[in-house]
Amino acid sequence: MVSEAVGFIGILLLAAGIIIGVYFWITVRLNGQTPDEYLNEFLDNLNEKK
Repeated sequence: MVSEAVGFIGILLLAAGIIIGVYFWITVRLNGQTPDEYLNEFLDNLNEKK
């Protein structure tokens, strides 16, 4: 019972990671940036909001 719940949570985390990765990749490619440039810009925006 517990192992089924742990497995289910693991699958959900894996699926979420894949979805976020694909979203990140598509966003970076559409903006024509390298991943490093995109992350730097994203982090700068987060720091400005604080």
